[in-house]
Amino acid sequence: IAHPKKGESIALVLQWGNDNVTSSGSAILQIGIATSELNKGSLADAPAVNVSLVIDKSGSMSADNRLGNAKLAATEFVNRLRPMDHISILAFDSNVEIVLASSEVGDKKAVLAAIEKIQLGGSTNLNAGLIAGYGEVAQAYVKGQAN
Repeated sequence: IAHPKKGESIALVLQWGNDNVTSSGSAILQIGIATSELNKGSLADAPAVNVSLVIDKSGSMSADNRLGNAKLAATEFVNRLRPMDHISILAFDSNVEIVLASSEVGDKKAVLAAIEKIQLGGSTNLNAGLIAGYGEVAQAYVKGQAN
C-alpha cells in the first residue's frame, strides 16, 4: 500500500481480488489504509493502535474453511501488533460475543487463544457485529493514537 503523498494524512487503496462477482454472489474487495504517521520514522516509533477485529462465525463460514481462514488472517494480523497496541475481538452470528475485551496486546498469548476459541454459530447479523466493534474501539479511545 502506497504511503500518503506529501501533505496528505491518509492513503486509501481499493482493489478487487477477482474480476467479477461469482455465480454464488461472492466477491473479494481489499481495502488498504496507510497513514502519514508511518512516514515519520519506523513502525516502532509510530503511536499505538487501537483496533477491533470483528469476525463472522455464522453458519455460512463453514463452507470452504472460511472461519479457519478468517482465524488464520486474524492470527497473522495479531502477530504484527506490538505489545503496547490495544485490541478487542468480537465474533458474531445472530448474536455478538465479545471474545476479548479491549486490552493491551502484551505477549499475545491471550489474544491468540481468544481467536482460536471462536466456533461456528447460527445466522448472520453483520450490523450488530460492526456496531459492537465500533463500541469497543470507542470505549478504549485514546487521543493521538490510531483508533
